[in-house]
Amino acid sequence: EIVHAHFAVAVLASACARLSMPWADVHWLATYQGLHAGAEGTSCRARWAELMAARLMSQNWVLTRHDAEILSLAIGPATVRHQRSLGVGCDLARFDPVRYSGQGRRSLRESLAIPPDKAVLLYIGRKAAFKGFASAVRCLWATRQLGHDAHLIVVGTNDSLHSSGLSAEEQNRYMHDCHITDAGWQDDVAPYLAIADLTVIPSIREGMSVAMMESLAMGVPVVTSDRRGCGDVVRNGIDGVTLASVQPASVAEAVSALLVDRARLAGMTAEAIRGRSRFDRKNYINEQVEIYARLFGDNRRAYSRES
Repeated sequence: EIVHAHFAVAVLASACARLSMPWADVHWLATYQGLHAGAEGTSCRARWAELMAARLMSQNWVLTRHDAEILSLAIGPATVRHQRSLGVGCDLARFDPVRYSGQGRRSLRESLAIPPDKAVLLYIGRKAAFKGFASAVRCLWATRQLGHDAHLIVVGTNDSLHSSGLSAEEQNRYMHDCHITDAGWQDDVAPYLAIADLTVIPSIREGMSVAMMESLAMGVPVVTSDRRGCGDVVRNGIDGVTLASVQPASVAEAVSALLVDRARLAGMTAEAIRGRSRFDRKNYINEQVEIYARLFGDNRRAYSRES
């Protein structure tokens, strides 16, 4: 009765299935984390395949206003829906600042040889230029040139398919910089967020950034771009800063301003914690239940929130 495909590849497979099995009483739903059609650097073939598949779906659900506008222009607004929830959100129990005591935070700093009075910037994600890796690294160097004693922790792996954005000389400097900790892949990012003053992810291409949700849930303000999936999570001037330019100088200026104005930074931390319920996974689950219930109508069996 319902075929619900998540992500573009699954939607394409479902669209092909619908062509061979055009059941009139089946609802074909598509949910996109982020449209290829609205992303920079996407091939024409990928865009064509995505839009072709979307036209064959009964409803197309997107997570951002940007994607809703792009898809509505491309295929018409009749089947395009904008979700209220921010995707699947994050695990609020896991990313809860109350889990970490002051002593626990001090111990982790000591284990990483980071002095207690040193500002900690955190980058989370693949080491890819489009994710903002190179901009975050250059931001650290620019921030230190501005006179701030800052340390950068990088949590993430290399990306074999995409450039890091660093030159060979910069990569060598990165590997030997005592003010940078390369933590690599981590199963649990929360401890690193517990000691961070700011998360810096100047990404230019996101679907809906879970890393930023996790950061804000932990009460760590985020400096990022105003692109899709970033500006939808981070509330500019409230719990972080979204920038039109992710050039290192612009990112460093934003970071520096927050490190100088500790009262403003503390206010953003408080707002992030106050608004963390936005990322509760129950929001997404309840919205899916409501969608299915509307499709079935009153003459079908009820689906409770506990089902």
